Amino acid sequence: KAYSMEDISRIIGIRCKEEDVDVTDQAKKLLTKIGYDTSLRYSLQMITASDIVCRKRKGKIVDMVDIKKVYGLFVDVIRSTQFLKEYEDQFLYSENDKGGDDEEDDDLENKEEEDESINRDIVLRFLFECLSKQELVI
Repeated sequence: KAYSMEDISRIIGIRCKEEDVDVTDQAKKLLTKIGYDTSLRYSLQMITASDIVCRKRKGKIVDMVDIKKVYGLFVDVIRSTQFLKEYEDQFLYSENDKGGDDEEDDDLENKEEEDESINRDIVLRFLFECLSKQELVI
């Protein structure tokens, strides 16, 4: 690991101060753990998003509930990769797509409507991940 837990905690504290975001000690510990387990960049990006969630619930100090909500909305690289692996068969032109016979074609037509909503969700999650990593500019 590039940073120790103490280093991550200090960096998060500095970033919170610079962004004028007040966080509880528990929330800071959770951000530190997330930064250690995933990446420092991801945990730092969660600060602003968590502050927005906090303000939306009319809170003044970012708490665990805010961090958990943001963690559920925006995925890190590890969870994003797991998601892509889990649903790779549902992507267009999947390497696992082998084509089918006539009976399978009937089943596929019925399943296409269900897959459209799943694919839309996959694309949206992918776009959110790109945006959270600032790799995609719209």
